[in-house]
Amino acid sequence: MKPLLSSRHYWRLIGSETSLPDLVPRQTDIVRVSWGLGMVGIDAMLDGGKPVGPVLCCTPHQRLLVPVVSGTASWWNAPHSACGCGQSLQCSTQGPESPCLGLRLWLQPAGPVHATTDPHSLYDLLSLARTHLRQAAPRPAATSPRTVCHA
Repeated sequence: MKPLLSSRHYWRLIGSETSLPDLVPRQTDIVRVSWGLGMVGIDAMLDGGKPVGPVLCCTPHQRLLVPVVSGTASWWNAPHSACGCGQSLQCSTQGPESPCLGLRLWLQPAGPVHATTDPHSLYDLLSLARTHLRQAAPRPAATSPRTVCHA
């Protein structure tokens, strides 16, 4: 069975819990995306040499929180992920979702060091990954109408 959080690339553990790593600017927006979709998009970014910064992995909610440049949230509007203004490191900034209690780890790609992830590439590659995953999803078999015998 493939682990939920898997990558084709090497990552370094750079910290844990809720504070931003030192290399991340204090003014950022945060993209929140599911582990599976997020790692597919981030792997594609790394494959293409796009800038990827630290990523916070929230195990209780199975989400990635990805710092991007400030000002991104105003244009994000994606069905696959959310981008919030500011640097809140909670998985949800709205609604009654449970707090992020449990194991949370900051990871950074082992390659070149970037302070944030490129938001335009992330948006595009998450959209592309979502489309591919939806097309590859098994579809229910077509059901034939029931034959009813009337006496």
